[in-house]
Amino acid sequence: MRELPRRQGSPRDIRAREPLAGGHAVVVAGGGPTGMMLAGELALAGVDVAIVERGAGDRRAAARAGGLQARTLELLDQRGIVDRFLAEGQVAQVAGFGGIRLDISDLSTRHPYGLALWQEHVERLLAEWISGLGVTVHHGHEVTGFVQDADGVDVLLADGGRLRTAYLVGCDGGRSTVRKAAGIAFPGWDASTSQLIGEVEMTAQPPMGIHRKPGGCMPSAGWSTASATMAGSNTPKAARCG
Repeated sequence: MRELPRRQGSPRDIRAREPLAGGHAVVVAGGGPTGMMLAGELALAGVDVAIVERGAGDRRAAARAGGLQARTLELLDQRGIVDRFLAEGQVAQVAGFGGIRLDISDLSTRHPYGLALWQEHVERLLAEWISGLGVTVHHGHEVTGFVQDADGVDVLLADGGRLRTAYLVGCDGGRSTVRKAAGIAFPGWDASTSQLIGEVEMTAQPPMGIHRKPGGCMPSAGWSTASATMAGSNTPKAARCG
C-alpha cells in the first residue's frame, strides 16, 4: 500500500478549518452505510463534511445486505440511534462460522443478536440521522478522480465539475475510484466462491430459511408473511451462494 504524503498537524486541526470556498473540510466519496456512518461521526466532532454520491437519493436499490450484526448494533447504540433500527427490523440469532450456527444470546452485551433489516432501510435511517446532523449530500454526482496540492484536494466529478476539500475519503466500495486514483493497491486472492442475490416473483410462497443444495446454499426470506423476519418488504428475496 502506498501512503500519500502526510499533512502537518493532528486530525484535530480539521475542526479548526473554515469551510473551504465552494467546498468542505472533508468530502466523503460514496453515500452507502460506510460513507454515511463516517460523515455522521465527523459531523458529531464538529467537522464540515459532505458526501458525494452518484445515486439519485431515492434509496431504493436492488436487494443487498439483509441485516446487521451484534457489533454494529452496539456502535449504533453508542450513537443513540439503535432504537430506530430495532423498531423496523426483527432480532434473530444469525451468527455462524463455517456453516455452523452460533447462539450468542448469552454474550455480555446489550445486543446479543443480529437484526434482520434490508439495506435499503438501513441506508434510509442513516440518511435521516446525518440529515439531522447537517451533513450535505451531493446526490447524482460521481467522483472520477482527484488532483492534490499542498493546500488540499480538487475532487473531479463526472459532469466536469470540481469540489474543493482539505481531505478526501474513499468510501466508494471494493472497486473504489478514489483508491485507484491514489495508486493504493488492493492485494489478495482470486475468489473461491460467488454469490448471487435477486428479487423474484413466485407462484407459491417459498419456505423461509437457508436451503443447502449440491450447488451451494440458498437463503430465502419468503414474501409478505416474511415481514416479521425481513422487515419492511413484501417482495420475495433470495440469494444463492456457491
